[in-house]
Amino acid sequence: MALASEDPEPPHRAGALRPVLEGLLRKDPDERIDADEAGRRLRKAAGRSRPRRRSRVWLLTLAVVLLAVAGGLTAFALRSDKPASPAALPTTAPVTTAPVTTAPVTTAPATSAPATKAPVTEATKATTGSLPALPAGWEDYHDRTGFSVYVPQGWTKSLKGSMVYFRHDGRVLGIDQTTKPNMNPVGDWQGKAEYRVGRGDFPGYDEIRIKPVSYFKKAADWEFTFDGSGTRQHVNNRGLVVNNHQAYGIYWQTTDADWTKAYPDLQLIFSSFRPTA
Repeated sequence: MALASEDPEPPHRAGALRPVLEGLLRKDPDERIDADEAGRRLRKAAGRSRPRRRSRVWLLTLAVVLLAVAGGLTAFALRSDKPASPAALPTTAPVTTAPVTTAPVTTAPATSAPATKAPVTEATKATTGSLPALPAGWEDYHDRTGFSVYVPQGWTKSLKGSMVYFRHDGRVLGIDQTTKPNMNPVGDWQGKAEYRVGRGDFPGYDEIRIKPVSYFKKAADWEFTFDGSGTRQHVNNRGLVVNNHQAYGIYWQTTDADWTKAYPDLQLIFSSFRPTA
């Protein structure tokens, strides 16, 4: 083990074999002599000593042993001093996916304002169009997973599973994603609505629409209101398919009273969203 960390002591009483031993026992593996050089030095040592036949046989046997020992020491030193090759390390990590579905989390203040319905106009994003201008008070958010979208500055960001949330003053933006798209986003929302409402996730649930929208490859909106945090809440959940192996869910929630005022912000989010390239 000392060979791997410190210089060996010079061999004592080595005689004619000293050049061989010194060459084989060098600390740095790259500086040690190879088998051919060790053999040459052994032959030279044997010739210089002019041994008898029995001594010559002994020297050759010793040479074989020295070469074997040197090989073992070299392998040990390489194993002890140098890190494993990157090729020997894992190159992939397990990938987890989540369905394009969201759970509302709200801290909206109570209000007595009357309920409002969603505007009939609908913004869509042309997948080949240019980005809208970045308004004052907004930032172009680039997620570590690859997608980008405009979000208001100062909103609180949080993560839950595969979903990233932005919250502020009773408004919630959430973006989820999956690598296993459902190619029927309308049917997907219908199934999730039945399940979530049946489970009691949305007290006072009132469905406004589940319908396809023109957005990327395929998309559908699930819009509804429900009772939450002491006031009526309004949600639009957009499921969009980018390609055969990538889909997203864009969740938007405000109080029902704030819906019309906040609606242009949702349209800006839709028009600025860029999926992973």
